[in-house]
Amino acid sequence: MRDGKLSFEHVRRIIAGIGGVSLDGVTADTSLRLLGFTSSLPLLKLQSALEARAGRALPLLADSMTVGEVLTAGEVPTATGSPIVDEEIPTRLPKPTLRSRPPDLGAESFFIGVDIEEFSQFPKASDPAKDDFYSAQFTEEEIAYALLSANPVATFCGLFCAKESVKKSAPDLLNLRMREIQIHHRDGRPEVVLVDRSLSHRYRFTLGVSHSTNYAVATVLAIRI
Repeated sequence: MRDGKLSFEHVRRIIAGIGGVSLDGVTADTSLRLLGFTSSLPLLKLQSALEARAGRALPLLADSMTVGEVLTAGEVPTATGSPIVDEEIPTRLPKPTLRSRPPDLGAESFFIGVDIEEFSQFPKASDPAKDDFYSAQFTEEEIAYALLSANPVATFCGLFCAKESVKKSAPDLLNLRMREIQIHHRDGRPEVVLVDRSLSHRYRFTLGVSHSTNYAVATVLAIRI
């Protein structure tokens, strides 16, 4: 039931279920970190579950937050406290603006982000397009791309790593939501597209994604121009 309200009991049960911990250990003063939410993947599982319950976007969670702070965050409407809808984005990355001289590419203009995830940590879903977690992280196009691949779980994991590596690459990208970072594929190569046009004009990205038997890893080079 999605009634827009989050009670303390709702939050406790969702945290206990996703974290695999005893309900008795989920108290108002317990931090998410102590409950096992120590990386982005479990935090985003929790985020998507809470947003599905509330029926709206909530402030981004952090592992330093307590259970009580999670409940408080869920009670306060934010600028993003409405259902998330896809924004129309350019089908190709914008061309660089012509300059009279090359930009100053000092050391501060280059940023690198890396992320690695294990396939087994991704939730199983009979229909990812209707699953709260997958629909919160990936666009319809990304979900379709993964489902049509030879190994959908590996592809989802790689897409997730790609988005996380973008977030980790530069300070002003850290708080982007996963659906605000989109991964397109052209001629077999992944491309990063940001929904925020001001950011998309500020950065250029080079992205690499690799898979092993059980893991995916992504590395992104972000160049601020």
